[in-house]
Amino acid sequence: MQQRLYHYTDAKGLMGILSENDIILWATRYDCLNDPLEYIWAQEHIKPNIEILAHKEKKRYDPEMKMYPYIVSFCEKKDDLCMWRLYGDNGRGYILEFDIERLQNFIDGDKYGILQKVKYANDYNINQMISQAIKEYNDVKGSDNIIDCYNACALVKKDDYEFEHEFRLLKSNYDCFEFNNGKEVYDGENSSGLLYRESSLGIIPYIEIKIPKEVLKKIIIGYGHCQKSQNETISNLLHSRGYKNVKICTSKFKY
Repeated sequence: MQQRLYHYTDAKGLMGILSENDIILWATRYDCLNDPLEYIWAQEHIKPNIEILAHKEKKRYDPEMKMYPYIVSFCEKKDDLCMWRLYGDNGRGYILEFDIERLQNFIDGDKYGILQKVKYANDYNINQMISQAIKEYNDVKGSDNIIDCYNACALVKKDDYEFEHEFRLLKSNYDCFEFNNGKEVYDGENSSGLLYRESSLGIIPYIEIKIPKEVLKKIIIGYGHCQKSQNETISNLLHSRGYKNVKICTSKFKY
């Protein structure tokens, strides 16, 4: 079984992740990620059958309920050149190596959702991949609400992205309805607990995921740095923020 997962980030991301009290990861809403069909593609395939499925399995289903999946991405591949270029600031970033078992135990036993391997699909096997994702999701969550099938749709991507070998930490947000004097004044995403940041897409929402420090096992310094200097700096940073037993190494790639 895969023992480690990797998160590629840039210098700003690393500074934000290595908090003094916890590791802080940012779960980004599905429509602010790099795939324009993120979540929607799989959801549209299941939508015609979900009411039938709810009736068959005698589960609760509210057709008006909307889901807002928030995602933290991890990769199974260590020190991968393509991933460096896409998500590691073209070699000027860092990789954080996590203990998958400890991460899984914390996520699955906490309020944050689920950690699950992404299924890659095409137009021919999409329904099969969604069914597998739903089964794995329900095996962990034990949900009796059919709307959670939509959650599993956020764990299925087009096979164009298969090279990413992705695991996802999935935390879903829900609809919120507000009334004033019996009249509905708001119908949209629940804003409680949401934070906002700037990006190339404008202002985007995210959720902070705080995990224990001991889940972090290693930091890999990108090939675009002066690696000796960065090794000393990262070592001092970890010490100043109370991280222990975190190894530091450098990428196998060179400029």
